[in-house]
Amino acid sequence: VLGPAGDPQVELIAVIRQYNLPLSFNDEVMEEVMALADTIDEKERGRREDLRELFTFTIDPASAKDFDDAISISKTHEGYTLWVHIADVAHYVKPGTKVFEEAVKRGNSFYFPKKVIPMLPERLSNLICSLRPDEDKLCMTVVTQFDLKGRIKNQKLVESVIRSNHRLSYEQVDELFEKGNSELPEELQTALEWSRELSAMLSETRRKAGYIYFDLPEIEYEYDLEGFVRRLTLAEETESHKLIENFMLVANEYTAEKLTQLSPATIYRVHEDPDPRKLERLGELLNHYGLQFIEAENINMALQYLLNSMPNADYHKVFDRMVLRSLKKAKYTTEHIRHFGLGMETYTHFTSPIRRLCDLVVHLLC
Repeated sequence: VLGPAGDPQVELIAVIRQYNLPLSFNDEVMEEVMALADTIDEKERGRREDLRELFTFTIDPASAKDFDDAISISKTHEGYTLWVHIADVAHYVKPGTKVFEEAVKRGNSFYFPKKVIPMLPERLSNLICSLRPDEDKLCMTVVTQFDLKGRIKNQKLVESVIRSNHRLSYEQVDELFEKGNSELPEELQTALEWSRELSAMLSETRRKAGYIYFDLPEIEYEYDLEGFVRRLTLAEETESHKLIENFMLVANEYTAEKLTQLSPATIYRVHEDPDPRKLERLGELLNHYGLQFIEAENINMALQYLLNSMPNADYHKVFDRMVLRSLKKAKYTTEHIRHFGLGMETYTHFTSPIRRLCDLVVHLLC
């Protein structure tokens, strides 16, 4: 007996019980985590690349508590340099430890309205590893040099120490991009403008490679203090979201390519090519509504053309989901298969080791 149906807290417990999710960490795990130092010793700092002087910022949802990625960027007459800093969780959570065993059982963090069941204890996820402003943190940093047209010239991965200067929300960044006037410091505004320029070029490169963009806003739920749904809104994917996505794709793709070359095995994030029969059925359905799906040798480009040919937002609301459902689901595997939806030959997840086991394992391999 959990309590009265309809009570948000009871409904939450019902879902947690239904999927047998863990509500706490055992004593052995907590002892291990409490023994971890929340400061960086000089020996560890000395063997890493010191990037604390770089101007660095994070962009996350306003409600986020764990920040596992940060950005630095510079621009010269030769091009851009982008640093994607990812929290070095693998430094603290290694195979053989109780914390790692528990992370393997959980697989990822679980997100509920107003509650998170984290993959790692909060001392790690919200404190030691989280890239909070004005604190020295250990990171794995992918450094990418681009020319002025956004083409990659050089890349490397380094173990680093960073110090974030600013914590931003997506809303703050979008406000700057839309209105121009902002109370943000000038140095930060400049860095965001450079980021915006580079992101636009990366978006164009991805489109040419076959990236399939769906216009599918997510439903956002707003709750009252008691946990009841107060309002539903549609969260559009804004320019700031796209910017972070583009930069994370750069880090993920590079990591996947290097591990393919150097590691005896690795985990890939793959998205297999669609089933031709499903695409045929999709084409027949679309024809009824005056839309043409012209099958071509390059299916990515054919789907891009279809999505771009829809006359208005109402069509996107209905048919984008149908197109999406005709594709296969993305998954993790050790087989080297391309990612159809992203138009990438080699791809993995590297940028969220605080909340996803795959990313943590990829960090350990790095």
